[in-house]
Amino acid sequence: MDYPNLTVVNNQVVKITSVEVNIPIESSDENISFISSSSHIIFLAINQNSIKKIYSYDDWEKNLFLAIYYCKELTDIQKCQFERWSTYFISFNFKTWNKATKNETNNFISDKKNQLFEVSQELQKKKIIEKYEHIRDSNKNLFRKLTES
Repeated sequence: MDYPNLTVVNNQVVKITSVEVNIPIESSDENISFISSSSHIIFLAINQNSIKKIYSYDDWEKNLFLAIYYCKELTDIQKCQFERWSTYFISFNFKTWNKATKNETNNFISDKKNQLFEVSQELQKKKIIEKYEHIRDSNKNLFRKLTES
């Protein structure tokens, strides 16, 4: 199951196809930067604010770290620097996207309107986390190493 990749860019509903990931290296002027088409990373980039408000920092960092570490666009040399990744300051920029279809746009807008009528913002944030965890758990291969430790 793929992670949802719809969001609004330039006042238009789009499907994000890639994001630029920037990872500062602690005690250095270095920065690891790469472009990823991973649906997992794209989902985290789109929903990072809501996820950060629900997850503890440790949970956010663990999930972000694993999504990035297993990203095919990250080189082995870059992975060797994992102990110095300044995960608190990792940033994302939407790099490429396609215009959503009319049906996708209508469904996206409808979903967002429904969220506006939720009783509290906390319920909205929890729904995003539940969706994320459901999809993440259905993709166990990525997280298998975490459970083996």
